[in-house]
Amino acid sequence: MSCAITKSSSQTNMKTIFRFIYFLPVLSCSLGAFGQQLNAPAAMHQNFSLLNPAFLGSAPSSSILLSYRKQWSGLPNAPELLTGIADLRFKSGRSGIGVEGSSYNVGMIQRTALGLGYAYRLKFNEQNHLGFGISAGIEKTNIDFSRIIAQDPDEISTLQQLQGTTIGRFSIGAMYQLKQWQVGLNVQFYTGNRVSFTNPVTQSSVNVNKVPNYSFVTRLPITLSERWLYTPSVVLFSTQGLPISVDNLHQFTFDGNLQFGAGYRQLTNAYLQLGYTFYSQVSVQYVYQRNFSSVGNLMANTHELSLRFMLGKGVETAVPGGNGKVRQSEVLQEQIDNNEARLRPLQSRLDSLEGTMNIQRKEIEDLKKEQVTMEELKQIVQAAPDDTASIRLTSYEVINVMNEDDIRRLIDEPNTSYYIVLGAFRNLDKAQELKKMLKRDLSMDLRLVSMESNGRIMYLVTQPKEYTGVKEATGDLLKFRKNRRADYESYLNGEPWVLKMKK
Repeated sequence: MSCAITKSSSQTNMKTIFRFIYFLPVLSCSLGAFGQQLNAPAAMHQNFSLLNPAFLGSAPSSSILLSYRKQWSGLPNAPELLTGIADLRFKSGRSGIGVEGSSYNVGMIQRTALGLGYAYRLKFNEQNHLGFGISAGIEKTNIDFSRIIAQDPDEISTLQQLQGTTIGRFSIGAMYQLKQWQVGLNVQFYTGNRVSFTNPVTQSSVNVNKVPNYSFVTRLPITLSERWLYTPSVVLFSTQGLPISVDNLHQFTFDGNLQFGAGYRQLTNAYLQLGYTFYSQVSVQYVYQRNFSSVGNLMANTHELSLRFMLGKGVETAVPGGNGKVRQSEVLQEQIDNNEARLRPLQSRLDSLEGTMNIQRKEIEDLKKEQVTMEELKQIVQAAPDDTASIRLTSYEVINVMNEDDIRRLIDEPNTSYYIVLGAFRNLDKAQELKKMLKRDLSMDLRLVSMESNGRIMYLVTQPKEYTGVKEATGDLLKFRKNRRADYESYLNGEPWVLKMKK
């Protein structure tokens, strides 16, 4: 999330910086007890060991997996996650080693993690396995204050530009496999489990505690025909102190190469998945996610792209239901397709940025309540005394056109100015706040116009152009309503209108 700091007075500037510092714990909540969430890519379907180290080396061959996820495309400084893992298989799948790295960026926060894991499996027979795994690593969290967007860089030049802290991260997991059915249980915890930063304005300490999280997964591939495989799967994920979250996925595989599926997370997030495997060695997968919560319009368009490279082919083996022995590459392809149907670990609702967006949405709603509606302003103007003994320097009229027929009935008047008004306030600070908010969120360049009527001073947020003709002003008003309504309607208390100001 970007923070815009404008230069008006030292008091206003410090007020803006304090507001930014207030948001800092919220932006960091993906690290803390309230939002201790796993930033899980959809690539978990390709390599479940990203969540549970007990699955390291359980795939038919070693592999390298790379995944990139961009959440809420179009939202400035929205979360980005880059993940990579090398999953190496040893001793015919009895043991495995994994090296994992990830980089998570959201606004001024960057979290980088690196870990090493080991797994060992007890094979009671060819269809009955019990495995255990452990991983250990470090997690470094940085806050880069230089990413604040300021019109006057001198305002933030005294801030400490970069702060960082490092803690230990550990996971212990277990998995059980009976034929094709698999289940897994994992717990992740931290040492040095407090992330601390310093408020650059007050120099006070901001502490965020890290708490354990738990996951349970299960999947069961079902063969529908010789060419079709259906794999339903469920993930339960819980952070200590938060409710359990559920992820349900339904995936279909055709001819061992084409994969597509659909699922939902906590009922508010639906997603679609499409993948293809080339030459039994390279798998490409794309996932699109849509959010249907109250902030869905702001948090839609999450995209992810992943690549998985399979290493080695192995020896020949028999395929059940086949015509004897075939090359191991064909067997690997079938098993890889099954592995790609593994459960997606839960992203436990919407990561920490959803909390920040909820706070901003409340600010917008509070600001709407402060706006004077067009009807209220019309009553104020009409209530002005019409005393012929006094000199009225300025008179006003509220004009609200609905269509082209209304425009044709209007008549231009001399010595008159017209403004397209988006919002009216009794308080100047509130008018300035709406002006800045629309500039930040919608890139609208606006101006402030004041008016005095019946002993009251009103502050109007208007389009920058001052019109001399009523027909041009009302024509542009209709165009603005038609083209930008979807953008502004959540910020304004009613529709924009035209104010006539006659001197």
